Amino acid sequence: MSSEAANTVMLTTKCSSGCTHCPFSSPDLEKLFLSPAMVQKIMSQHPERLAVLSGGEPFEHPEISEILKNLSKQTIPFRIATGGFVDLTPWINKLKFLSRPTGTLQGISMGTDVLSSRVNHSKWAPIWKNNIRLFFESQIPYSLTFSIGPDLDFTRLNLWKWTDLFDGKPEFIYLRYSKKELLQEWLHKIQSNFEAIPIIQDDIFPYS
Repeated sequence: MSSEAANTVMLTTKCSSGCTHCPFSSPDLEKLFLSPAMVQKIMSQHPERLAVLSGGEPFEHPEISEILKNLSKQTIPFRIATGGFVDLTPWINKLKFLSRPTGTLQGISMGTDVLSSRVNHSKWAPIWKNNIRLFFESQIPYSLTFSIGPDLDFTRLNLWKWTDLFDGKPEFIYLRYSKKELLQEWLHKIQSNFEAIPIIQDDIFPYS
């Protein structure tokens, strides 16, 4: 899922999760939003590639409903990358309609940063957990993304003990890292908790 394999479309620079390590949390960052027409134009420039609709937080785009509506009319396969802290209940039926095999939505990529103990995001955990439940009940494929950094820690919210959460197992784990010395530790931890789930590694993520 590197930039060579996918066409990443940044819908917006807005994100309210407030992760201190993320550049999108900077108060000086201008909040920009692609128009629905521009989203379609960018996607159509590389119709042979999987499109990844990202941000910022895509579901904080004020015209996300219009964007999703337009996606039901095109044939380019796509995924949506979300931090998981926005309640997706208002969009779950549309996402189900867009999902394969009837639609071209290949799945939802769920970030895990808002569950980390490195910042106070406990208020997001119930929403994140409920979104996973919605995917499971609606049979919408999803994956988990771990952006590995030196202070990533899930002990406060016990991500690894939410065994009831993953009855519908993720399709794969996307593991992004910048320091190889952290990789083996996290590979072991993820493999121990998500047995037989494919892991995709990407060493180009610029952690700051």
